[in-house]
Parts: sequence; structure tokens; C-alpha cells
Amino acid sequence: KLRNYLRDEYLPAAREGESACTVLRPGLIWDRDHHWQGGQTLGAGSRLGLTVAPDGALPLTHVANCADAVLAAALLDGPAVVANIIDDPTPTRAAFAAALRDAGIDLAPQIRLPWWLVDRSVRVVSRVADLAGVANRLPGLLRPAQLAARCRPFRYSNAQARAELAWAPSITLAAALDTGS
Repeated sequence: KLRNYLRDEYLPAAREGESACTVLRPGLIWDRDHHWQGGQTLGAGSRLGLTVAPDGALPLTHVANCADAVLAAALLDGPAVVANIIDDPTPTRAAFAAALRDAGIDLAPQIRLPWWLVDRSVRVVSRVADLAGVANRLPGLLRPAQLAARCRPFRYSNAQARAELAWAPSITLAAALDTGS
């Protein structure tokens, strides 16, 4: 029903410029107790983790920074804005895991695999599954599009949020881990 409402009522008004809709795209919202297993791609309990593209940026935003951005957007009086809510600097998956370990947070040992190796391997598996007629049975991480959406290394910018919302992340990774927030 919400989809129908948006399609029939809200989106036409937004297209015609009658509505200012601010869209915030937060990264991975985290705090000291909720940290996405240190940026792992896949975990096997507390015994072992798999990290694809360990040198890829992890688009993190601390929960307090995200809340500040939502407040800034709610108080915005002006045209629509689309902005990434990402903390500065954006650590790599490996650097985030190392920072968590340095702060005394216990993480499973990680097997680190480069993006190019995993991407090519998944494409081969997917092609073989297509030929065998079982591609629809593959888990998400063995489907190229879903793997890319979760793991492909990208660069992220919060310049739009800084400029349009007058927002800047106030809590750094190091500060959040030092204070235990």
C-alpha cells in the first residue's frame, strides 16, 4: 500500500517540484557494540571470518553522526537534497577490523581475499550454475550482481551532506572506540 501511495500521490508532486524530499543515504551505521563484525563479508560464528576486498573503503557512519545528519535534514528549509552520510575518513575493511582489535574488541580471525579473485571465481560458479540450470539456487554471495553490491570496493563522498546540510561528522572512529560509544 505504501508503494501505491508513493507512486500515485507523492512522486508526481515531487517530479513537478511541489515537494522538497531530502534523501539521506547513510553508510553502515555502527557503534562500539554493533560493528558489522569488523567489516567481514561473511562469518562462521566466532571462529572464522571472510573479508572480500580488505583494502576497499567501508562506508561507516557512527550512530550519533547519523542522528546529527537526520536532524540537520529535518531542519533544512530549501530544495531537495540527496546526500551520503559517511564519516571521515572512510577506513578500509582491514583498517576497521584492526582498529576494533586495538580497542580490545574480540573479532574472529579473518581470511582476506582480493576483490578480483572473488569476482572472477563467482562469475565462473554462476556461469556453471546457469549451464546446469540451478542458478536460482545459488546463495547471494555466489551471484555476481549481489556480490558486487555488497563487496565491490567503491569510494564514497559526504561532500553533498557537508555543503547542503551544513553537517560534518563529529565523532571519529578513534574517538568512538576510545570513549566506548
